[in-house]
Amino acid sequence: MAEDIYHITSEDEWSEALAVGEYRSKDFEIELFIHCSYAHQLMAVADRLFRGKKDLLLLVIDLSKLNCNVVDENLEGGTELYPHVYGPLPLEAVVAVLPLPSKHDGGFMLPCGLEPFRGRNAARFGRRRLGTLYWYSKGFGLRTSIPLMLKTRFYALIILIVGIVSCDQATKRLATSLLREAPRQTYLRDTIRFEYAENEGAFLGLGNAWNESVRFGLFVVGNGVLLSWIGVWMWRHRTAPSGQLIGLAFIWGGGVSNFADRIFSDGRVVDFLNMGIGSVRTGIFNVADVAIMAGVGLLIVDWARNAKRVE
Repeated sequence: MAEDIYHITSEDEWSEALAVGEYRSKDFEIELFIHCSYAHQLMAVADRLFRGKKDLLLLVIDLSKLNCNVVDENLEGGTELYPHVYGPLPLEAVVAVLPLPSKHDGGFMLPCGLEPFRGRNAARFGRRRLGTLYWYSKGFGLRTSIPLMLKTRFYALIILIVGIVSCDQATKRLATSLLREAPRQTYLRDTIRFEYAENEGAFLGLGNAWNESVRFGLFVVGNGVLLSWIGVWMWRHRTAPSGQLIGLAFIWGGGVSNFADRIFSDGRVVDFLNMGIGSVRTGIFNVADVAIMAGVGLLIVDWARNAKRVE
């Protein structure tokens, strides 16, 4: 069994990690690695680098759950080697997050459960002693298991996807019953139009006039492959940043709902919304199309935010 390693951070940095789905230390973009320690090095590192600081947290990192290189080295000219993690920490690799208790003189104490184990095997046996492992939630002082947090987030994404599909299918049925034989209905001085249409093409009617076999290959087979790939990616990367997963959930939910229409309605998708001013208008679309566009927007925002953080 591999020995765990440790990293000391602040509540603010850990809160940011929970928001984006992975942990990067404040110097990561410059140094390209995260400073860590073995159990027997922990107190010396805390006293040397963090003495007098408050609201610190101790990350317990399972080496077997890392997908990047961990190098024992000393880049400051000393002889003692410290583990450096050359990559961001996925949340699932952080098996425990514990408040690091401070003393009156500005020094620190090992968290309860790790205190009796001060040798190189402290992490291995300390984890057995701790039993259930926890992460720390800033502001509330609550502690909840990390596996439970990840599982809850995954269930939330499933609920989001089911909600998108249900809303889209319900509005399509409503449009079919109310608009199929009815004239176009306009609102807000013709800014919004409700009118029934059956779309054999892609988003906003793209490819409507294409050959039937081409449409089937692209919009049924191609969509099926793409949606399968997105679903597998979301499952395999379920610890990815929340912005990415939420964006993909919107795309997947909208895509699955339209895909179901193509399977069960001879390749046709019900559209009923149209927006614009005067002659400048969108094509006719549905709730699933809105979800897909919202997902793309969320991915762009997440990418821009991460790019800005790297700069």
